[in-house]
Amino acid sequence: MPCLPIRLGIEETLSRLADAWNHLWEEARGSDMGRHGIIRLVECLERHEVRFDTFMRYGATETATTALGQVYRTMLKRPKRNTRLTVEYGVDSIGRFADLAAIAAATGQIVQQRMRWILPGTFMMGSPIGEDGRFEREVQRHVTITEGFWMFDTPCTQGFWELIVGRNPSIIADPQRPVEQISWDDVQEFTHELNDRVSKESWGRFRLPTEAEWEYACRAGTTGATYVGDFKILGDANAPLLDRIGWYGGNSGRGYDLDKSYSLEQDFLTDRQYPDKEGGTRKVGKKEPNGWGLYDMLGNVWEWCEDWYGEYSSERIPDPTGPSEGTTRVIRGGSWDSPARGLRSACRAGFAPGIRSDDLGFRIASSARPAR
Repeated sequence: MPCLPIRLGIEETLSRLADAWNHLWEEARGSDMGRHGIIRLVECLERHEVRFDTFMRYGATETATTALGQVYRTMLKRPKRNTRLTVEYGVDSIGRFADLAAIAAATGQIVQQRMRWILPGTFMMGSPIGEDGRFEREVQRHVTITEGFWMFDTPCTQGFWELIVGRNPSIIADPQRPVEQISWDDVQEFTHELNDRVSKESWGRFRLPTEAEWEYACRAGTTGATYVGDFKILGDANAPLLDRIGWYGGNSGRGYDLDKSYSLEQDFLTDRQYPDKEGGTRKVGKKEPNGWGLYDMLGNVWEWCEDWYGEYSSERIPDPTGPSEGTTRVIRGGSWDSPARGLRSACRAGFAPGIRSDDLGFRIASSARPAR
């Protein structure tokens, strides 16, 4: 919700803000619908130094105004938003990279996220009939990605999320693990903040990858079930090849190092590769990356994509972006509690954009041009 212009006059402005707050509060009490409007409203009041008790006199209910104060006090704990990220470019044996970094105010330590440059190209999206673990919704189609793009080389970590947003919602807390309990809507707030920290002239717009970009980046030029080839599923959570590249329901409990964990003894995780009974997310970047230097593309956490979920178009359209509307957003990659079939390059599912889960995260893309 944009801040109302002062030219309306303070009386009318406060009256309109009070009406807006009552409406947003009723929406937000039971859902995420009013979340971003609430944040913008609090920022607006803070910017114009409006006291909350004054605000209530212009029509805001007492319950809503008390809640407003709680939101404001939470926001006071957030870091200053003018902290800029530095960007350092480089080239290694894999290709071009860019490191985004800043000093975390809470710890004084440098927090860094590497991005990899993904070259454009054409690939076969989906899975062939006969691939072990295949779902019917993975119909194959030729896709061309016409422009290169940058992509986080790992799922967004809790450390980098907190650097940008100022709070960590994750249940399995560790700055080097993927941030979880993140909805698609939450990611939009994150990208808004991230875009404010880096020069738009250099980076354009940070965003979620499209589903086609995600699978193209995951495959890294390969055509098998995973980026290290096809695998044999011996049981629901037993596919030994996956141990090289990802954390899933069959191995996420192996050597688990935190007190907080979840049960792996689930009906959909019978015959696990290892017999461990508890597991959870793991530190990023500890398994074998794909050929383009991307880690944890399969396993650890599911990852949000930009697209609405729907059936693939049969047309050969470059840079497909999915349906124009829908009820669920695409998620990709499988997670620490997925059966083996979920950790295939073509596997796809969908969640409502307001859903948060302990096995759901994301990684960011950008279509900015690489530095020369």
